[in-house]
Amino acid sequence: MSEQKAMLDDIRREIDTVDNQLHDLIMQRFSLSKRIAEAKAGGEANGSIPLAQSLRPGREAAIIRRLLARHEGATPPAVIVRVWREIVTASLQLQTPLSVEIFGGETPNEIWEMTRNYFGGLVPVQEHASAREVLRDLSNGDCNFAVLPVPQQDERDPWWPQLSTLRAGTPRIVALLPFIGPHEGPSAFLVAAVEPDDGDEMTSVFTLVSTQPLSRNRVNGWLDDPRLRGHCLATVGYDSADQQYLHLLTFEGLRTVGDPVFEELGHLSGGALREPTFIGAYPEPIILESAAR
Repeated sequence: MSEQKAMLDDIRREIDTVDNQLHDLIMQRFSLSKRIAEAKAGGEANGSIPLAQSLRPGREAAIIRRLLARHEGATPPAVIVRVWREIVTASLQLQTPLSVEIFGGETPNEIWEMTRNYFGGLVPVQEHASAREVLRDLSNGDCNFAVLPVPQQDERDPWWPQLSTLRAGTPRIVALLPFIGPHEGPSAFLVAAVEPDDGDEMTSVFTLVSTQPLSRNRVNGWLDDPRLRGHCLATVGYDSADQQYLHLLTFEGLRTVGDPVFEELGHLSGGALREPTFIGAYPEPIILESAAR
């Protein structure tokens, strides 16, 4: 046996040992996830837990941020994210069955890919021809996640006004895809019929009403104030009888309808913008430094 072959055999045996250790840790990790599922189900080994008690996008993001903060060595950070997204999603499936429906809009291939990257390869994904179909199935319980294009100005049939209600169980925005950046292409919102999770580095999403048409640029002019840290994604007329218009806004941080930011915005707009309605919050996507260079 040559010296080189002997050295390679030794390294491969070390790899086999590490693979066994990784496998043991993965099994241990899922054993702990199963214990969490059983605790939430009141001790029932096969109890299904409502998604509202299981979904924690803020915690999921915090786990991956923590791992990336301690990461070093030759492994690309994107691999760490991909592996843990698979683990996190599979762990969630121990608590409740998962199904996803998507509407891809003008970029169906990109939205399908970012959905798969987020949920992994085991969760069923079904594509529909309209956002209304997806939101109908989500509201009826025929799926528990919807992936929809981030709204743009001047869309013919915007989907986001359907979320502008205080009714219990109304779907809410819980994540922004793709989860890993930097990213310059199309983006999508992940929507579920749960209240969004708390966490660090969150962005809140609200709708506000006006009784006069306000351009997106005009609203963003008010939101440029550093005290607000907001952005207007789109505006739409939604009640022609009462001449009401709806505006889709995001704000840095996790906010409530009673946040002082809305009083300040009302002051800056001369009272034009009112009635904030919370329609979701999502953890800010993770920007990989190696990819940004």
